[in-house]
Amino acid sequence: MNRWKVAFFSLLLLSSCAIAFLAYGFVDMAYTTTYMRDSFDRTEKNLERLSLLFPKQTYRKKDILHLLRSHNKYELIAETSCSIQVDGLRFEFDEKDHLLSINTRADSESEAPCNPR
Repeated sequence: MNRWKVAFFSLLLLSSCAIAFLAYGFVDMAYTTTYMRDSFDRTEKNLERLSLLFPKQTYRKKDILHLLRSHNKYELIAETSCSIQVDGLRFEFDEKDHLLSINTRADSESEAPCNPR
């Protein structure tokens, strides 16, 4: 066989493998983005439900902490002066320990002072 034929078919095989690898990466990224968007939408809906279940200014910090500890016995619950964090959720309170908001840790400030927004 001629050298150019060997080089041509070698480059053809190499190019085909590279295109297949890039196509797989593109499809994988599309699926990952779709699942992340679906997870984010479900998280937003769950936060809305939680906000309806826990009306603002009705529940105090000790009440929510008691509920979380009774239902999540083996889960880490981090309590600070103005917030309670559990499993990606953050319950924020004012200086009188009344509930201000429920959000994800990514949406909230890092240990904001205890004052209403």
